[in-house]
Amino acid sequence: MSGANELTPHKEVPLKGIRKMIAARLGTVWQEAVHVTLHKAVDVTYLYEHKAELTYSLMDYFLYGLVQTLKTEQFVGFNGHFDGQILRQFTSVNLGIAVDHPKGLIVPVLHGAEGMELGEFAAKRKELAKRAKDWKQAPQELENGTFTMTNLGTMGIDWFTPILNPPQVAIMGLGRTKVEVTSWSWGDTPRQRALLPLSLTIDHRVLDGADAARFLEHVELCMLELAKSPR
Repeated sequence: MSGANELTPHKEVPLKGIRKMIAARLGTVWQEAVHVTLHKAVDVTYLYEHKAELTYSLMDYFLYGLVQTLKTEQFVGFNGHFDGQILRQFTSVNLGIAVDHPKGLIVPVLHGAEGMELGEFAAKRKELAKRAKDWKQAPQELENGTFTMTNLGTMGIDWFTPILNPPQVAIMGLGRTKVEVTSWSWGDTPRQRALLPLSLTIDHRVLDGADAARFLEHVELCMLELAKSPR
């Protein structure tokens, strides 16, 4: 006889397709990698105050600044793969950009981003994202990513902990940009600022937290420098 407290499921849903693959990959990497996430609020007030004058979007400046950081010798370790024994660092930046789709989360890859000018990068990024949303990405565009970016800010999320996309050793998460009245440095006069939340998860087996903090600072400086440069 069944017990009075026995649970009867509404329905049973076997994992299959993309969801089954995601469960297997992320389950493995969560058990093996040492996940550490750093959070940093980046001041993007300049981009908001000069939005009408800028050629590209905040996302374009941010991602291109990220690419410029990944291609530097100081931070090439973040642009790599780790198999548990060997860290393979790459000079080619193949940027994976996570896309939410009814069939499941996919990460189309913009290959060779390190060799692109900002205008070319912005155009190719938008075109790749559109095709992915229409489920028209080519199989090879889902392969050989070296670093991944995921954005939950468009869904109203401020901070979160991105999970590594194996065998990659770092992943960046974007939160929702918020306007707050705050002091940016000690003794600074509080004023209204636009803050972009960044969440960088690293594999602490091969990357250190101090280097990750410097990585975030470099991305911020690159993004603002690009926005302020005449183009």
